[in-house]
Amino acid sequence: MAITRQDNGGKKSKKCRLTIDGEMTIYMAEALKADLDKYLGNSWDLEIDLSAVTELDTAGAQLLLLAARETERAERQFSIIPPTGEAFETIKMLNLQQRLNLPEAAS
Repeated sequence: MAITRQDNGGKKSKKCRLTIDGEMTIYMAEALKADLDKYLGNSWDLEIDLSAVTELDTAGAQLLLLAARETERAERQFSIIPPTGEAFETIKMLNLQQRLNLPEAAS
């Protein structure tokens, strides 16, 4: 599990992309939240890339909802590059596609 940050557009960018790879499960939730908290307090729009997530459970989904809520509360844009496979199926099963602005089917 890792979160890496990429600023889109350099120093003047108002958008930050976080790429999460590996598991987003209860076993990783504490570390993921600590990493995510570093970015939720800034003034950037936030894009989370989940395309490399291999497993997602309800703890991981809660972190995504937290990120969406806090980003939107700060009047910033929030978007997700969706996961594929089982991780996307978890989002579908929890009926979170609309809340997370995701398509009905994984690409």
